[in-house]
Amino acid sequence: MRLDFEQNCATASFDPTRSIFVNCTLQKSPDLSGTQGLSDTSASLVDRPDVACNHVWAFAHDTAICAYPDMTERGWASDEWPSIYERIMAADILVLPSPGLSYLDEGYGRPDYDFTNSNTAFMTYNLMHLAPLLRGVGGIPDYGNQRAQWDADARFGRTSPEYR
Repeated sequence: MRLDFEQNCATASFDPTRSIFVNCTLQKSPDLSGTQGLSDTSASLVDRPDVACNHVWAFAHDTAICAYPDMTERGWASDEWPSIYERIMAADILVLPSPGLSYLDEGYGRPDYDFTNSNTAFMTYNLMHLAPLLRGVGGIPDYGNQRAQWDADARFGRTSPEYR
């Protein structure tokens, strides 16, 4: 049975799916950013009525430059990471693009580079297809990523270090 490509694209439903693109480039907004260019390439595929698409340019916010357990130590009580974290946790799809320096640089032609475009499309649609599947089964199982169990010496297939 041959699937009709156009019909398959037209009938694919991701409703309701929430996505967030987090740009952690060191470029200052609105300077040219390859990360933003790759993010925009992926977001153009997500831009559909059944997918909510949000963008965060991390360094446009008041964020701490290091991580501490509650992000309020060392006088960073006004840090905006907790609100960004809440938006990330509410999303079904998280995209953290990292294309390298040349993605938008003149003369490289990366936005038209078929390898980059095909892999960006595959990644984006894989995320959109997986989001409702994971939501339908209650998310990703927590086996292997439980900090309290790790601290209690559960190693999830790894051996406990000798120095303990």
